[in-house]
Amino acid sequence: MPGKSDTDHDDHRGALAAATGRLYGFLKRHRMFDAVAVWISRRVRESPPTSRLNVVLGPLRARFRGEMRAADVLKVVDALEAQHLRFWIAGGWGVDLLAGAPTRRHDDLDVVLSDYEADQARACEALAPLGYRPIEVLDGLWMTPRNLIDDGVGHQIEILGIDRARLDAALGLSGADPDEPVEVSAPHLFTVGTLQGRPVPCLSAELQLLFHSGFDLRGVDEGDMALLRSRAGTGEQDSTPR
Repeated sequence: MPGKSDTDHDDHRGALAAATGRLYGFLKRHRMFDAVAVWISRRVRESPPTSRLNVVLGPLRARFRGEMRAADVLKVVDALEAQHLRFWIAGGWGVDLLAGAPTRRHDDLDVVLSDYEADQARACEALAPLGYRPIEVLDGLWMTPRNLIDDGVGHQIEILGIDRARLDAALGLSGADPDEPVEVSAPHLFTVGTLQGRPVPCLSAELQLLFHSGFDLRGVDEGDMALLRSRAGTGEQDSTPR
């Protein structure tokens, strides 16, 4: 039988969910408060996942921005693998694949292609049946270009390339053959994580730490960095080039 504390906790969560729903509806009906929604999104994104601000306002932000859940990730992986594309998951989900389970909410999914120029169109075509459509192409720091696609119901994916020259310089691989796939030149940078007991290709802790450098980190990055540091040097099994 659940104890009183369990019942109180469930009541609190139910009340919080109801309040979140009412506030979300109010802000959506009154577009003059869009700036409030942007402020909430920014503050939650910059705060640690366990902070009171994130716990209270995180569900509201997820309602506005959408959320990539484990089932959504696996649908994307299925679609890309069906086309025999060489890819790895990066970003927040890449960290959680190393952990073996979700550790926080995720706004989107970062997919890194081995050969962006050759495969980005195929990747978009593979994801089109899931409802994803191109939104815009942006520049990045370590991973560029960044092709943002969206399914219109709260799921976003960034299809990414790797700035090979910048990566080779950072790793001291200036003599590497630029025509050789990066996973062949530096196989230790790529590994396989797990999600719901399933193996999923992802970037190694070492490479994800490198890709978290050169810019100001957000609050949600603190937990990711701690996990990556704990994993770095543990010798994750390298993924086999696919």
